[in-house]
Amino acid sequence: IMKIVFLTLILINVFLSNIYAQEKRARVLDRKVWISEEMIKKLANGQLDSAEIQALPAAKHFKKFTNNTEEDIELHAAINPMDSSNIVISWMRMNPGNSNMPLVFELYYTEDFGQTWQTGEIDFMPKVLTPPNEAMSGGGDPMIVFDTNGRAYISWIYSVVRAYSQEEIYVDFYLTYASSDDKGATWTRAEGTDKYISYGTMNYELTGGFQNMESGNFPDKQWMAINPVNNDLLVSLAEFNTSDNYNTGIDTWGIKRKPNGSDLFQEKVLVPPAGTLWAQLGAMAIDKNGNIHAIYPYYHLGFPSPAEEKIVHCISTDNGATYSEPHDIALVNVTNFKGVGQENPTSNKMYERMYPASYIAIDTCSTSPYEGRIYVVWNSGDAAYTKKVDVLISYSDDSGTSWSTPRIVNTDPPRNYGFHHRPTIYVNPEGVVVLAWYDNRGFNVPNVYYNNYYYALSFDGSATFEEFKVSDQAWNYNADGFDASVGIGEYFQILATKHNVIAFYGAFDGEDVEIYYNI
Repeated sequence: IMKIVFLTLILINVFLSNIYAQEKRARVLDRKVWISEEMIKKLANGQLDSAEIQALPAAKHFKKFTNNTEEDIELHAAINPMDSSNIVISWMRMNPGNSNMPLVFELYYTEDFGQTWQTGEIDFMPKVLTPPNEAMSGGGDPMIVFDTNGRAYISWIYSVVRAYSQEEIYVDFYLTYASSDDKGATWTRAEGTDKYISYGTMNYELTGGFQNMESGNFPDKQWMAINPVNNDLLVSLAEFNTSDNYNTGIDTWGIKRKPNGSDLFQEKVLVPPAGTLWAQLGAMAIDKNGNIHAIYPYYHLGFPSPAEEKIVHCISTDNGATYSEPHDIALVNVTNFKGVGQENPTSNKMYERMYPASYIAIDTCSTSPYEGRIYVVWNSGDAAYTKKVDVLISYSDDSGTSWSTPRIVNTDPPRNYGFHHRPTIYVNPEGVVVLAWYDNRGFNVPNVYYNNYYYALSFDGSATFEEFKVSDQAWNYNADGFDASVGIGEYFQILATKHNVIAFYGAFDGEDVEIYYNI
């Protein structure tokens, strides 16, 4: 939600272009200089330890997937189950200073396991814009999945602002999808309103921001999965259609189903029990029998009953028509998540939306001793997410009725300060569990936000993990340039085949955020 709000503020350019031009000029140096006041002080006092010196941005050793002057963030990728050499990746390329096109989506595919990449032919625009009153204003959340026959699906959100005067402003939101039957080379969309998974319009005020829903829904944070039994496409998402549930999060999160062979998504089925507060930002996976396993962080802050903060699991055994009562997986701390009104005490974009980031994967390998095991991963830490965050995992062997005691995955020695965050999970064709996350171990000084990217493998059903650092050098998320940037987004996906791990991640290179990958 926050990134869409941020992007929509581009509207101010239409009315305050001179002021914006001055601000833009003032930020040029900020985006080019990768030196923080804290670093200068530590250098002057001889307090920078050897680990930090190794991580200074003297050179760039990353394997760059992108190399431009814009912000490349929020990526997702998927492997074709019919051809493991075929991978599709998509992400957002942002330039908030461009009032005509502040955000575009990129999509690439490979048919030779990453040796070469081609641009997919796809029309991401949700509609034909009619200037001078309409302009692209934001969006996000690219998400990709393959069905069992090798058909690829992608979904994404775009927003369009319509300004007829300073007093009459509307923002339209479109959650759109497309499919490809040629490994990501070309993509098609349904005709008419069927091409939208969800869409709606909100009123907007220059001084007050978003106001009421004019019509339809405001969709956010979708996740997709394929039912392997019938190739139905399912999408979990939050939909806000009133001012009340936009502010409270009541009865917003559920799952929509598009039957195989149809272009139309059916009405959303609520997964949490009716009246549940702030149940969103979830994910889902579907087992070999077609049972839908949905997880979501559930939290309210004690108004009026005692506060509850936990991750729960629900199951549907009737192809998404109904969902079970939730089973608790673990307690979590989400007190500092901005989505429920908290402040970000770190003053750093890397950590300002440190919600539990829970994701799910299922072992479907018939030769695996853990076949059918459901894994859930998330990040959690101290009550305010200001000192420490770890990556945790839990599993269930009885379809989600009971869950193992959560354990911390990252193996660095316990400390009072440190962030391991934004985990992603994948189970390879032989049942090996693969995790990846951002990690700032080795930098034990408060307000030093260097991060590396790690992945870990478990060959014993998540009892133990072997860790590996993907990135060649750490990058500083406390740099002035990143503070003027837009963060790294909320979508990530580690991938794996029988013999390889494929890691994609976003990292700040001193000027902007780029996409990197390592196989």
